[in-house]
Amino acid sequence: MLNALLHQELNAGQVAAVLGQFHLTHALVICPVIYAELLAGPGATVPILLGLLTSSGVALDLNLSVDIWERAGQAYGSYARRRQGSGGGLPRRLLADFVVGAHAEKTCMALVTLDPQHYRLGFPGLNVIVPS
Repeated sequence: MLNALLHQELNAGQVAAVLGQFHLTHALVICPVIYAELLAGPGATVPILLGLLTSSGVALDLNLSVDIWERAGQAYGSYARRRQGSGGGLPRRLLADFVVGAHAEKTCMALVTLDPQHYRLGFPGLNVIVPS
């Protein structure tokens, strides 16, 4: 999501609108996994990313407690079993996706994503918001 803003992608306006609307009533937070993934992108630097977070009103939550890691592991295990049970073979998702979902589930009101199906299946109680 923030990647769209960072790189001024076509859907950046939609992302900014959703985040702006949500920020009126809720805190915007990302976990360290998202921060690291954003820094891995082309042209990203710490000053640029910190500027984006500040201007967007997004906080970096560095606290990933044991219960977040446990929930991520459980969700990843469930996903792997579903995938293998459906004949899809070995898991194709990364554990990092499940850390993001577990962090949102345990600490946030909702998760804004362009990949809703994955998070809805892995974290059925999580409020998943998709920019339209």
